[in-house]
Amino acid sequence: MSLLIVPAGEYFSPLDLLRRALARISSPAMLEALDRVTEIHSLGVSTLGLTRFPAGQIKTIARNSARWRPLW
Repeated sequence: MSLLIVPAGEYFSPLDLLRRALARISSPAMLEALDRVTEIHSLGVSTLGLTRFPAGQIKTIARNSARWRPLW
C-alpha cells in the first residue's frame, strides 16, 4: 500500500517511479535498471499466481504497460 502514497514534496508515488521506462542507453542506466529489477523482485511480484490468465493476455498487458503514460 505504501507504493501508492505520494511522499510529501514529491509528484509521483513510488509505484509510478517503478513503472517509468528508462530514457537513456548507457552503463549507468543499465545499473539503474538492474536496481529497479531488484526492487521489484523484493516486492514479491514473482510470487503472484497468473496461471488463470491466458498467456496471450499477459503478453499484451506487458507490451502495452511499457507504452502507457499517466494523463497528468
